[in-house]
Amino acid sequence: MSSSFIFRPHIYDGNTVTTPDVLIDDVYVADSYGTNLSISRITNDRLTTASEIQVLGDNTIAQAAILLIAAGAGMLIGIASNHKYIDQEDPQLFSKPISRQVWRFQNVADHWKFLSIQSSCETGEIFQNGNLAEFAPIDDIITLIASNQSSLEKGTAVLCVGLPLLKSGRPSSSYNLKLFDQEKDQMLELDYQVRQI
Repeated sequence: MSSSFIFRPHIYDGNTVTTPDVLIDDVYVADSYGTNLSISRITNDRLTTASEIQVLGDNTIAQAAILLIAAGAGMLIGIASNHKYIDQEDPQLFSKPISRQVWRFQNVADHWKFLSIQSSCETGEIFQNGNLAEFAPIDDIITLIASNQSSLEKGTAVLCVGLPLLKSGRPSSSYNLKLFDQEKDQMLELDYQVRQI
């Protein structure tokens, strides 16, 4: 039995969509909030493409994340949520919803800093909004995780977080996250529900 997380993304590449099997073995959370970039490991069973996650307690919130995945044909970029307790930073505690829709990083590499990400709750209130340049130093993240190499090892996934909240975070029963590429007029979207137990 494989211990890899089997990811079946929909890779949007121009006018074509491919759906390969991508095996993810190693998962990291790269947090650039504040002045220092910190890297932590989480288990790959935290990743999920399910439309609902279960949480303990009523004080959890989505945290918008850029998803990087090193696949056989090059790195992929998508959107994810580092779902967490509002007042705690341990990234291991809850499932991490990730989008099935992804782009090839090479297709956005020349303008990735200008991609923008937005997260909102069930009422439509936007609580995170910004460009990747504000919180996702992808080159630095890759260098740290890949031991000074210029690319991630195949089978590695990284959730890049650090975009501040526009206002104090409030728990919600559902979240909507969007990644915009205005240069190519395209968007990735992730919706998920939260069930308290």
